[in-house]
Amino acid sequence: MSPRTQREKFQAELAAHVLLYVQRIADDAATLRTIGVPQALALHLQNLSLRDLMRIGHHTSKIVIASLCIDHDCLQALLEAAIVQAAPAPAQGWQSISEPHTALVEHMLLMAVRALDQSQPRSIGLTSPEISRLWSLKPAQLRWIAGSRAHFVDVHIDPDRLRALLDQIERSHEEEALQADLLRARAPSALMQSLYGWTTADFAERRRLLGLRWTGRAPAFPSEQLANQAESRWLQLERARHPLSQRYLQLARELELGIDTIWQMVSRLDTQDSPPIRRRARARVQRPAAGN
Repeated sequence: MSPRTQREKFQAELAAHVLLYVQRIADDAATLRTIGVPQALALHLQNLSLRDLMRIGHHTSKIVIASLCIDHDCLQALLEAAIVQAAPAPAQGWQSISEPHTALVEHMLLMAVRALDQSQPRSIGLTSPEISRLWSLKPAQLRWIAGSRAHFVDVHIDPDRLRALLDQIERSHEEEALQADLLRARAPSALMQSLYGWTTADFAERRRLLGLRWTGRAPAFPSEQLANQAESRWLQLERARHPLSQRYLQLARELELGIDTIWQMVSRLDTQDSPPIRRRARARVQRPAAGN
């Protein structure tokens, strides 16, 4: 892994934990104002899983975190106190911080200690002397620094960018739900590859996660009457410009057919031996106007 990739991964993990911090203080409107996040947005963030937070952080760590400022004088005092194992006297202006903030700071310090080199923690504003001192501390000393009353980390979030990312995650959830519905309705691997670019391994893994077992039986081809009904309805949905994935799912539900069966029928629509319904539809489109 290149140094640049390591730094990006470091920043992404930190961004995810900053968002986790916002989740945990969603009911604290006053603290939310200090980091630039409207409470409604923080409450929306509560609906996301840690996986979603990591996904946001991985792609947009520098954008979601508008700024992360470290009070180096305050941190220096804490480092010196931790090394001599004596609690510092609170300096003027130091404030008590919430438990979620303590968890965020502790995670940030542990990340700095676990870093493979100094370039990663330097990317969030820590200096080389500070990093060297952190590396010399024991976990208990790091926890003491994180839990002290000294507030040496200030984080600010870009609310507009975060709102856009939450909308993006919501659309992603809707697409994942649609994919799950397609798989439960017996969508074949070839269709999922065509719609979403899945590999055979992707297809197998998603089915496994959904608890779907492969029966191994070929799709049953419907009667000619049902096939004509299915093809007629498919053409209606096609003309109405329904998205392709939803077209398959809607037809499967309406006619109680497996999507594997519909996939086979659709694959035959433009072949030479296509059923009469498609040939008639094509003939109507190609028929010349009267008088020509």
